[in-house]
Amino acid sequence: MFQTAPIHLKHSGGILTGHAIIDSYKYSFVLTFALQPPPFTVDVGILTYDEPNQLTGRRQPCSFTGTVGPTSLVINFDDGVTITAPLVDHISGTHEVNGTASWSKE
Repeated sequence: MFQTAPIHLKHSGGILTGHAIIDSYKYSFVLTFALQPPPFTVDVGILTYDEPNQLTGRRQPCSFTGTVGPTSLVINFDDGVTITAPLVDHISGTHEVNGTASWSKE
């Protein structure tokens, strides 16, 4: 059964960072795009997962695929975890993305 949590996001250059509070722990990630997508702005999205140890209990870094634009960001990690978020400002077209990410727990 899947669970969701709000996740705060920030994009700068070829890097997307984010953090979510789950069961009083802060889970953070740093995601690196293989090819930098067009500039976009995100704020808060939805993290979907089955259990919290999916985020840190697997090999690091992990792989992802997804899309950016025209109105949303979708990231699909290789273990089924997803992040979806509306873009603050629309961008032209839909851009496929991929790369690696690392998670940490505080």
